[in-house]
Order: sequence, then structure tokens, then C-alpha cells
Amino acid sequence: MSPKILLYCGVNRGTSLLKQVNNFDLIIGFEPNPEAYSIAVQVFAPYKHVKLIPAALSEQAGVTEFQLYENDAVGSVKKLTSEWQDAHPNERQVFKQTINVPAIHLGEFIETLHFTEIDTLITDLQGYDLTIIKTVEKHIKNKLFKTIVCEVELNDVPVSYEGLNNKESDFDAILEPYYTKVARAGEAGWFTNDIQWKRTS
Repeated sequence: MSPKILLYCGVNRGTSLLKQVNNFDLIIGFEPNPEAYSIAVQVFAPYKHVKLIPAALSEQAGVTEFQLYENDAVGSVKKLTSEWQDAHPNERQVFKQTINVPAIHLGEFIETLHFTEIDTLITDLQGYDLTIIKTVEKHIKNKLFKTIVCEVELNDVPVSYEGLNNKESDFDAILEPYYTKVARAGEAGWFTNDIQWKRTS
């Protein structure tokens, strides 16, 4: 039996990943925020099957800018829009600084692994999910992933991050007909949902 593999893009401090840590034989996670990465390394130290990489995912390998906020969960390659901030007056996010971090092209990275199947790909990239999904489009067409879960921006809300398209309709255009939408999680008033697609037979 092939090992169950999870690629987790946007580990942050590891709270969400920890809930799934025993469901896979190998987990590879990416986190560009140095502080969040350091915490995640401590959290997953007992789990030898978890490999964490201190890097952002990007359209090109090398170095990229990353925007830090006091709430590290909203950090991204771009800043939050004023429309998002105005729509969340009780959750306004305070910007800290821009840093440079290592960047990995996910599609190229996957090719170095030589996996014939990846059970699950999860992206939680604060507005950058669609951009990264496009870097693995070849693998999507080859149905390498059994399941894909992405943080997706709803079609009828303002853009959350400056210059980033993360709309649900554009995910559908890439993933169909190779994958079928099977589930979503989110609450009323949220700009985003976590949407799950399953590989078509």
C-alpha cells in the first residue's frame, strides 16, 4: 500500500495541522513566517513523519516579499485591502513589516519528490491559494492529488489581499473536470470558505 502523503501549504503555528497529524504517513509543510515556523517546529518535534520547510510558495523559486502582521495568521505575500479592513472593524489587522523569505515553486518541488500519488493537498495561503494552484496545474490534470482543500474567496465579496485573485469561480475553471467539489466550511459574513475537491474517477 502506498503511503498517505499530505502537502500542507501555510502551516502557521500548526494548530490546524495538528488535528490531522496522525492521519498521514508523511506530511510536508511550508511556513514563511519565521516566528510561526519556530513555534510549529516545536509543536511537531515529536512527530518524525512531519517535515517543515521555512519558505513561502511562489510563482518563481528564489526570494519573495512577505507581509507580517501582529496577528501572524493573516500574513501573506501581499497586504490586506482597505475593503477587507473596513468590512471587519472589530478585527482590524495591524501591519508590522515586510520581510524577504525563501520562495519555492510548488510544481517544481513536487517533481523532485517523484511521488506517484499524493493523498491530500491543503492550501491556507491568505489570498495566494489560486496563484499556487496554478503552479501545480500539470499535476492537477494528471490527477496526482486524491483530495484538494483550499481557502477560497467567495465570488461576491471584495478582494481581501491587494492584487490577488482568489475567487471560487477561478478555482472551478482550473479544477473541473478533473476534480469535483464535495464540501465547504465557513460562516455567514466570512470572505472565504475552505472548499474541498475530490479527484474524479
